[in-house]
Amino acid sequence: MNAADSLCAFEIAEHRRRILNKPLNHWNHIDLGYWLTSIGFGFCADEICQKLNYTGSVLLTITEEDIMNAGLPISEDLALVLYMEILLLQIYDCEG
Repeated sequence: MNAADSLCAFEIAEHRRRILNKPLNHWNHIDLGYWLTSIGFGFCADEICQKLNYTGSVLLTITEEDIMNAGLPISEDLALVLYMEILLLQIYDCEG
């Protein structure tokens, strides 16, 4: 990892801390993109945020079927992992 990678990782971590203090329904495309990147789904963040037009509000009601049928360039196993991460995020949002 070089200095540029470290800075990028640091920026992502800082943004994640900031957005996790916001209610999920206030997340915009940028917030969602940073969160996706921070959990290892940066490779499909643009597609989720721009093409599918997802924001934090969408994550509050999204289902496993929605993720599976979204046409994302990921396997079913990764789609399930993403859905589980979203469920954890919903729980965190309710507790916050």
